[in-house]
Amino acid sequence: MEEDTNEQKKGKYLTQDEYMEQVYESRRLLRVEIKRFMEEETGETYQMDDDLYAIFYTFTPAQQQNINGKIALFQKFSKKQ
Repeated sequence: MEEDTNEQKKGKYLTQDEYMEQVYESRRLLRVEIKRFMEEETGETYQMDDDLYAIFYTFTPAQQQNINGKIALFQKFSKKQ
């Protein structure tokens, strides 16, 4: 099938632990980018262990929209082909 991952095409399927490791790593990378977008928008510095979700909702609607737009573009253009 066309939908198979590269690992499946090679005849190797990921174990559940390997798959979860990939999921956690992709989420960590997305969180790093979201943090960077927030810092660019506000000029402030945030820590990775900060509650970025709660901080995000303290921003103005215009700032939230700008950050959401950057996240959408990042997700659109960073997907593995």
